[in-house]
Amino acid sequence: MVVAAGMVLVGLVWLCWAFVRGAGPGPATEIGSLSHRDSLPVEAGHLSDCNLLLVTLDTTRADRLGVYGNSAIKTPTLDHLAATGVVFSTVTAVAPLTLPAHASLMTGRYPTSHGVRANGLFRLGDEFETLAERLLAAGYRTGAVVSSFVLDEQFGLSQGFEVYDDNLGEGQLEDSRHYREQSAAVTTERALRWLKEVRTERFFLWVHYFDPHHEYAPPSPFAERYADNAYDGEIAYVDDALGRLLDGLAGSRSRTLVAVVGDHGEGLGQHSEMTHSYLSYDATLRVPLILQAGERLGGGVHIARPVSQVDVAPMLASLLGVPFAGGGVTQDLFAPAKEEHPVFFETLAGRLDYGWEPLFGVAVGHMKYIHSSVPELYDRERDPDELVNLAPGDPATTERLGRLVRDMFSDDLAAVPTPSVDLGLEDLERLQGLGYMGGGNADPAPVAAGLTPQSMMRYLTRVELAQDKSKPIAESIAELEAVLAEQPDFYPAWKGLGNAHRRVPDLEAAARVLQRCIELRPGIPQTVFELALVRAHRRQTDEVLELLEPIARSYPNFVPARYLLGSTLAGVRRFDEALVHLRAVFDLDPDHERCLEHLVMAYIFASRREELLTVLGKHLEAHPEASKVRAALTDLKASASKPGVFR
Repeated sequence: MVVAAGMVLVGLVWLCWAFVRGAGPGPATEIGSLSHRDSLPVEAGHLSDCNLLLVTLDTTRADRLGVYGNSAIKTPTLDHLAATGVVFSTVTAVAPLTLPAHASLMTGRYPTSHGVRANGLFRLGDEFETLAERLLAAGYRTGAVVSSFVLDEQFGLSQGFEVYDDNLGEGQLEDSRHYREQSAAVTTERALRWLKEVRTERFFLWVHYFDPHHEYAPPSPFAERYADNAYDGEIAYVDDALGRLLDGLAGSRSRTLVAVVGDHGEGLGQHSEMTHSYLSYDATLRVPLILQAGERLGGGVHIARPVSQVDVAPMLASLLGVPFAGGGVTQDLFAPAKEEHPVFFETLAGRLDYGWEPLFGVAVGHMKYIHSSVPELYDRERDPDELVNLAPGDPATTERLGRLVRDMFSDDLAAVPTPSVDLGLEDLERLQGLGYMGGGNADPAPVAAGLTPQSMMRYLTRVELAQDKSKPIAESIAELEAVLAEQPDFYPAWKGLGNAHRRVPDLEAAARVLQRCIELRPGIPQTVFELALVRAHRRQTDEVLELLEPIARSYPNFVPARYLLGSTLAGVRRFDEALVHLRAVFDLDPDHERCLEHLVMAYIFASRREELLTVLGKHLEAHPEASKVRAALTDLKASASKPGVFR
């Protein structure tokens, strides 16, 4: 009976998934109607007179595009590129994460080689040559326009670009200090401005569209057209923006190699993963790859041969007649495959965030192996949604592919690489606002033996759904407590429960829960700060100071913590100590809502009025638009003996 019930459940999952992905007859340019080849239809150097436009589509599943079989979407720009160019149907991302995937796209190396293993914690080293550096040396003008903080210049991908536009100011939320992604419309306009500057010179332009990333909120008219599927709406919106970008190529269109590739996909609930990062199924690993250069690539060619993102940069350079070896592990896509080439992938996100096992894997031909304490083997040709694990019944193939994984990832199977970037708290909050680094910018979570991402994903999804703010708070608390009854040490559930109790508010319960969070993950400063907030509301001053003083030393740019510490010290009349922190907040964030008021009062009560006048005067000279500082300075000068009324 249990087996039968399980089969019914699998059947329901399959039917639901078929509906979500828009099963049914595809458009005229669907892959099946294209000419099949095993290799590129031209020789290396065939496009040596061409520019290069590389477009990366963030969080875009291959099977959501029209040409890949989604009849529920209109992507005319991409469909046209496919109908007149080359489509690769089996392309695997190196990881279901933006930064590692782009590092591989730019270097032709796997993450084990270039060292970028996760978002925010790693930087591409200057010692690794990028496609941009190679093309710049060959005489190309090089420019990039990226649409998310995940690809900020500090993470190393700007190497070789004369212009690297990562300014997201136009995408800033009005009611938050986080930054949303840059919209496709703004990204396109910035890219077109750069194209006008280079005019007739040979160029390499990289344009990154982030819109399909969660949360899905396409603009009108795509919001209305895709009211029941906002994710598809975002992709259709990007397709429209890409059309405007290609129109902007004008006279250079026929001599521009256009390459469109995804960085990773999106779970959309498949295998219980709503977004991406933690699992390594094709829902988040299979990405689109389309090449087009007018009609110079033959037109309407389909290559089903398995390809990795590491193959992209060397292939593009070869088409342009520019030598670029990358990591030396890539395939020669200009010749038929002599043997089945292994395509590797990984994700360390679960290990870094929650202490789950890392996942490593390989695809050879149509077989795919995922390495963990519960090995998985799938036939992607017969079982594209990876629902039937063949590993228990096929030990020979499991061992053969497992040996490839052990050889490739030998060092990583025992220990996770040490992060090479230590983000400030503001940058960390930006990444967390995008759904990354759920465990914080701390040391990797302690290993919990036997916890695989596959087994834990359903609990994480339950936690995410429980925190939907449209739910009654009592219902959210009950669901989080139910998760903890099954997984007593599950940090995300404890963290969500603490947030829920703060919303009630039940400060005593919130303090108890946050204390448990700190016991589980003592290295996350945001949790310590949240507990300090609860203690402050309960007027437990000594506890607030005890919690925050170490945080201020270790994270001097953590503005909320330093403000709370400074205002708390001022409240117990330790004004000189308070000014150390309030002055730091003023320097870091002069527009902080209440810092100026506390800063002025602390200076006055510390009998340091003249110093205050100097501080405010210098700030006003540098920032004449600072109206609140101007008003405070005016009031101070008008009242020589006592505090005025500060606006």
